[in-house]
Amino acid sequence: MSNATPPGWYQMQGDPPGTVRYWDGMQWQGEPQMQQPGAAGLVGQQRSNWGQRFGAKLIDVVLMLIPMIILIAIVAPADTSASSLDEGFDFEYSLGDSIASTIIFLIVYVGYKMACYATMGTTLGKKILGLTIVGSNGQPMTPEQQLMRTAVHAVPNLLAVVPILGGLVGVIFVLYWLIGQPIIAAISPYETLRDKISGTRVVSAR
Repeated sequence: MSNATPPGWYQMQGDPPGTVRYWDGMQWQGEPQMQQPGAAGLVGQQRSNWGQRFGAKLIDVVLMLIPMIILIAIVAPADTSASSLDEGFDFEYSLGDSIASTIIFLIVYVGYKMACYATMGTTLGKKILGLTIVGSNGQPMTPEQQLMRTAVHAVPNLLAVVPILGGLVGVIFVLYWLIGQPIIAAISPYETLRDKISGTRVVSAR
């Protein structure tokens, strides 16, 4: 493979028939992937990088936070009255607010993700930055992959209602995005933990 060949998925000489491997512009990366017969699949697709994915995540988070904050303010408004502050922390009331906030988060998160996947095949943040999501064979995601990809992040957030444990889950998510994901991306071309579980890939759409 010549260094003039742009990054993407190609057939590597010596690999099993019907497979492709990622070429980063300088050398081959990762293991060969099965190519779906009779389809363009992964061939020529350029992988995303961590910076693009992180930027897309920030855009998606902002877009989801706006309706979340509005709904939480309506359903579970904070009580900042002097009498409330004098009475101290009310665990039962706070637990109810936490449950309501978690339900709102799940509704907005799942609704946003599934709506984006169904209409664009990717999230709005990724679309803005020129990224799309495909199956491991390079074809559009199946409904099952869309659901699994959404559930991987949605389900752990159910623990947010548990005191201390909810905060710990949040810290783990932040550390994963700042440290874990770049490490995984360096080891396995443009695959994160969620990609591996759902059998999907994030690639450049440009």
